[in-house]
Amino acid sequence: MMMDFTVERMAETLGLSCKFLYLLSNRTPDFYRIYKIPKKNGKFRTIEAPVPILKRIQRYIVKEILVDHASEAVTAFEPGCSVKCNASFHCGKPIIVSLDIRNFFPSLKYASVLSLFSQNVDEKQSAVMLAKLCTLYGHLPQGSAASPHISNLILRDFDTEVLKYCQLHGLTYTRYADDLTFSGNPGNEEITELIRLCRMELGKIGLHLNNDKIHIQRKGMRHEVTGVVVNEKLNAPREARRLIRQKMYYLNKHWEHEWRNLDEHSLKILLGKVNFIWDLDRENPEIGEYRRQLLEIQRYFNV
Repeated sequence: MMMDFTVERMAETLGLSCKFLYLLSNRTPDFYRIYKIPKKNGKFRTIEAPVPILKRIQRYIVKEILVDHASEAVTAFEPGCSVKCNASFHCGKPIIVSLDIRNFFPSLKYASVLSLFSQNVDEKQSAVMLAKLCTLYGHLPQGSAASPHISNLILRDFDTEVLKYCQLHGLTYTRYADDLTFSGNPGNEEITELIRLCRMELGKIGLHLNNDKIHIQRKGMRHEVTGVVVNEKLNAPREARRLIRQKMYYLNKHWEHEWRNLDEHSLKILLGKVNFIWDLDRENPEIGEYRRQLLEIQRYFNV
């Protein structure tokens, strides 16, 4: 517990007044920009992005107040964590079980956030203010600078219980945000018990499994973990590599027209996809050349 925390010290460090912090905490909807982005399934994900001043406050809260570490099973939103790191734990395993937490951030409610802050500061009024600064309409907003780390801390007891089960049954467990991944060689009864355990422990914090996203990848199948193929070595899915190859072929074949009309946003997205594949297979000369070309074009935009 951060016993020496005071709102006054927080305000002074941020260069703000206590009055402003309390005002902001009581009017958080005024300090968010809300918009939707398309998902792969055709639906939309709502992003609740704080304005710069609130984002700065939330970053301070994570860095200076919520200093506890997440579970060792966590592979997202913490230093050194990445999709590649998450996938590497499950590479070469005979069976992979993938589960998904339904409606993740919106299901993590104000009460859970307040309970977390009450464990970290000794004044109830301060805990209430901090919880309000990190929630929107009574839940953790997806897009907040504090939501990722707060979600990891709220799920720490869940991760601990699931890890205990996995250690007893020779399984590997990682959690990348709302994606739960288990690997090893479990029997059908173990898998059923594992899923039951996850349902029960998630229910304690008001969360539920997405029944449409329970996947069991057995021997002989392509094993994929958070978008990375992990059968023998880490690799991008064949479909992703083929799409990049097609896109780059078209750009180079019609370079005079296509490269000149490639806008900065589209370039950033394309370079991100190429970097993802390159990070998994840096010995691939084809992907390396694509990356070189895109970085050269990016330098043109940054001139």
